Parts: sequence; C-alpha cells; structure tokens
Amino acid sequence: MPRLTIEIGSRPKNPASENCHAPGTERTRRYGDSTRPSVHTGAVSGRLLCLLAGVVLLTPLAGCSSAEPDGPDEPAPRVVMSFSQHRIDEGSDRANLRVVNETDRPAQVTEIGLDSEGYGEYVEDHDSTVQPGQTIDLRMTLPTPVCDASPTPAYGIVTIGGTRVREKLDTFGQAFVESLWRRTCNLLSVTTVADLAWHFDYDAVGTGRASFLNGTLQVTRKPGTTTPLRVVGMQGSVLFRLQQTARPALGPGDDEVAVPLRLRWGRCDEHAISESSQTFLWKLDIRVGGEEPVRITTTVDDADKAPLLGYLKKACA
Repeated sequence: MPRLTIEIGSRPKNPASENCHAPGTERTRRYGDSTRPSVHTGAVSGRLLCLLAGVVLLTPLAGCSSAEPDGPDEPAPRVVMSFSQHRIDEGSDRANLRVVNETDRPAQVTEIGLDSEGYGEYVEDHDSTVQPGQTIDLRMTLPTPVCDASPTPAYGIVTIGGTRVREKLDTFGQAFVESLWRRTCNLLSVTTVADLAWHFDYDAVGTGRASFLNGTLQVTRKPGTTTPLRVVGMQGSVLFRLQQTARPALGPGDDEVAVPLRLRWGRCDEHAISESSQTFLWKLDIRVGGEEPVRITTTVDDADKAPLLGYLKKACA
C-alpha cells in the first residue's frame, strides 16, 4: 500500500524512442480526449537548407533531450517519479504520479502524464507547485490500457516551467503501473462480455447479528457476444461479508443469469465503521471462456448504499 495516502485501443509506443524527428515527419500525442501534433512540418527552400548546413558546421552537435532548460542560466528540472493509487480510488481510472522535486527552487507543474506501451503516451493539463525537496502525489486520470502490450517499462511525464521531463519510474512505480494495468484489463475482459449489477432484498432474514440479506448478482450478456462466463467466487469488505450460494454459468445462448448470494454484517466496532474506506468495493473472481479466473473490483449503485448501511446498523444494534 502506498504511503500517501477503466475503451480499448490506446496507441502503443516504443518507450525507448527519443523525441527526435526527421524533416517531414509528424507524431501525434494523446491529450485527454483530443489529439494534436507535436511537430509541425513544411517545405524548406534550397537556399535555407544551405544556410542551415552552414550553421550546423559551426555549431556543436546537440543530443536529443526531453529536459532542456528554457535559458542558459536556468538548469534543467531534476525530479524523481513514481506511481501510486489511493485506496478509495481502487477500481477507478484515477491514480497518482508521484513527483519528488530534487532542486532548491519551486517547480511549477503544468502537465503530467504517463508513457508506456501498455497505455500509450498520455498527457493532461495540471496546475501544482512542488516545493524544493517535497514529495507530492499529483492526481491524474489513466487512459484506457492496451491489453495486448506490456505496461512496463513505464515513464512519468511532467512539464515544469515549459520544460517537459520524461523519466523512468522507480521500481515501486513500475510495479504499481503493472498492477493497475492488469486489474483494468481483467475488468475489460469481463465487461466486454457482460454487465454486472447487485440487487438486494432489504427485508432481513432473522434479527440482530444472526440476520442476513438475500441478494443476487445479475449478469447480463452484451449483444453480439457468445463467450461463456461464470462467477466462481466473491469477497465483500470489512463491513460486509458475501456468501455465494450457487454458481450458475452464463452460457453462449443465455441472455442473463442471476447468481444468488447472502450478505451479512462484517464488523460492528466503531473504529472499523468510521475508518472503512472501501466499504462498497467488492471483489469477484470470474472465469471468462476457458481462461483462468480473473479478479475484478466492483461496487454497488449509490441508491443501495444507504439501505445497506441501515441493515448494518440494525444488525449491530
């Protein structure tokens, strides 16, 4: 767990490539939901080429760098980058680019992003100031993963004072990007076949701590799909326990299937109730086709949260 505390088709990119382009070429980057060219090209006259050739002969060769300072007296930004996600964001596309400012001056951040074959190159606008020596988690929205590509190595992107820096994430960040990519691709493997929805009968069976709610997980096939699917396990949270009582499969010819279950209280102590941050983030183990089961994170509709907490209160009274 980090200390500080899901659209398929992102374009893969070779993370080892430099930001250098031959004349007449153009490369497109993803900016949120839009794209724009990163290099503008046009015809160059022969006379101008001659002038340029002269300049090249008189000028030392410069390497390709994504972190050149804006002026001769302004050193390039020095940052270390990692990646994380808050517990409350688990199951969503929200994550954090962790940035450490290793300079002795504030770093004004105007863009952040991620570069990985498993996500493509993605940049979004941002507005934060990272003080000297400060470590800060900058929240960002992950793009849709490319599930047939590798998520690592992964590189963080941050623009500071007009200078774009692209640095390889540390070991912790690499592992976290891979974990987030795998979870999202697992979810996509399920949701491209079927939709999932929780339903409960709020008339409790029994009283007090011996009580439970009957419920179902409704599995509805997406049009045009025939892949079989079966829920083979489920796990609730600290406050709610889930017990699957049968394992019906969604067959190739089935439009939907209801998986029966029972929901019981998990813990009643005030500390657990007040500190729970994943109360309605529940895990499902699902077999899609003939593959090994994948674990995904799901949640209930907002309209179900208050009645479920009402049941918990009565059961714990």
